[in-house]
Amino acid sequence: MLKNYKQTLETLRDKLKDEETRTIITEECLEEMDNIIENIGVCREFASTLQSDIARYNEHRKEFLRTQKTFEFLTLNEKQKKEKKGPDNICSYKYKKKGNNKKI
Repeated sequence: MLKNYKQTLETLRDKLKDEETRTIITEECLEEMDNIIENIGVCREFASTLQSDIARYNEHRKEFLRTQKTFEFLTLNEKQKKEKKGPDNICSYKYKKKGNNKKI
């Protein structure tokens, strides 16, 4: 395997000795570098869009959590009101039964 690498390296060295081959290889490298630079630009645009999407998601999530906490508070509040109404209704019922309409 190492012999194959050495042969490939020697072949490349021989090709680079030729002026025309060096020019072709250099042009191909420059084209590839242009493609890489273009891809980096696309990646930056994508990253920027992704960053703004994440910021928007976080804002929506915060709003959702606030709404959820408010809903839980209201639900708990309603539950406590119902629990309080129970004994009042019983006391009121006892007084009504005796003919007295007062609540305790």
